[in-house]
Amino acid sequence: MNSKLIKFLLSVCVLCLPLSLLAQHGSTSDKSVGIRFMDVPIAKALETASVLNKPVFIDCYTVWCGPCKYLSSDVFPDKRVGDFYNEKFICLQIDMEKGEGLEIAKKYEIKSYPTLLFLDANGEVMHRDMGSRSVDNFIKLGETALNPEKNSASIIKKIKNGEVTAATVTYTLDNASRNIKLTIEWLDKLFGDKPEATWSNDELWPVLEKYAPLKSKYGEYIINNKELLNKIGKTRVEFCVERMVANFYNMEFRELGYTRIGVEQYLENYNSPMVDRAFLRQKFSLGLSLVLQHPGDQAAWTMWFDKAAAYYKKYEPQKAPDFQNIEVIIQNNKPDINYIIATIQSTKHEYAPLAIQAINFTVTSSLLSKDKVLSQSAIDSINSGSEAILKNCTLDPLKVNNFAWALVSHPQRDKFLQTARKLSAYTLTKGDSYYWLDTYATICAQLHQFDEAIKYQAKAIESVKKQDPQKIKFYEDMLDKFKKHETVF
Repeated sequence: MNSKLIKFLLSVCVLCLPLSLLAQHGSTSDKSVGIRFMDVPIAKALETASVLNKPVFIDCYTVWCGPCKYLSSDVFPDKRVGDFYNEKFICLQIDMEKGEGLEIAKKYEIKSYPTLLFLDANGEVMHRDMGSRSVDNFIKLGETALNPEKNSASIIKKIKNGEVTAATVTYTLDNASRNIKLTIEWLDKLFGDKPEATWSNDELWPVLEKYAPLKSKYGEYIINNKELLNKIGKTRVEFCVERMVANFYNMEFRELGYTRIGVEQYLENYNSPMVDRAFLRQKFSLGLSLVLQHPGDQAAWTMWFDKAAAYYKKYEPQKAPDFQNIEVIIQNNKPDINYIIATIQSTKHEYAPLAIQAINFTVTSSLLSKDKVLSQSAIDSINSGSEAILKNCTLDPLKVNNFAWALVSHPQRDKFLQTARKLSAYTLTKGDSYYWLDTYATICAQLHQFDEAIKYQAKAIESVKKQDPQKIKFYEDMLDKFKKHETVF
């Protein structure tokens, strides 16, 4: 038996191992469909890639990255994604902040997450991209990586040869530090003497959409060209304007020599409804930074609410303000929930109840930890606000489940059990995740409704058998507790 054949057989074994062993290590989102990520060092993956003549795909993630979690929960488990990537690539999923990931991040200069890295069998970059995307676009990404005329490696070669195309400009600006002068310089190289009538074509428009600065001839073209609304679409053009305004308001003003006041004067005098809308939305969004700095300042909250009111009353009067970004305050500052709720209530603003509902929704175990004693006001707010929360049919059941669990695991859980049960019951209308079933069973047990607890824990076990069988013992142990009429906490 020759050495190459031996290598091939060994590689096949390596590829097969994860299918049986990953069930023990929980390395895949789904055991029957979706991407099958190998649980091997990158050197072994590259060796296998060489033998099987396949590139390597690496999901470079971190545990705290929201878009990373979205890919893992909603994209990687998809059957179409799995069918494509399992056939075309050797797939790895590596945390960039521990183990081998630290060296990989350094070697390939990975600084944003998720970075989606495609390597040839020699470990050279074929293609790379960043951020989450839909199932269809993720498959298209893999197709681009395999295309020698469109992948990153080919674009880099074209750049070295001095070619100026939409692809080379996009790649250059994607990998350059945000700089207005550099951006305009490259846009000028691409657009040159091309007539404006061509700027909205399929090749050039995506470049403008992504990079055009507000204060440039390209920004003026987008804002003042009413024909774009019909050709490109109102939603897409408005989103582009919002990006330009956000960049100008957030970052570019310093580079352009503006003060913050100067920026606001400039934008407020801009004779464009689209700029006005985008600017008001930005003031509402960025007003959060003041709250972040002073979470206990009543005036800061009032100012933020006023900005929200100005935007929603003018442009979306039928829609309640979305205060879900209060989650940022909670995650970054971890203020005392008693303190922050009392501060918001003290504003007596019409939007205060909505903000408190958002806080109720985004409460985490860190805020409801064992060293926290909640005031009666906070307790009442959480319980009363939950009814309103459940009227929102767009709630993320995962977040609702986490909220319910935080309540039932809190030392003052007796104050929240009925609320926790309602929240948990909501999740059961959205699916049969064993997490959600187990939470509901645990809450029932805490209420001494053991028949219900046993019923739903049995359902959790059936679900875990299908979705994550290596965890079954934990759920069986919980069922035994409930059969003995024991509570979890």
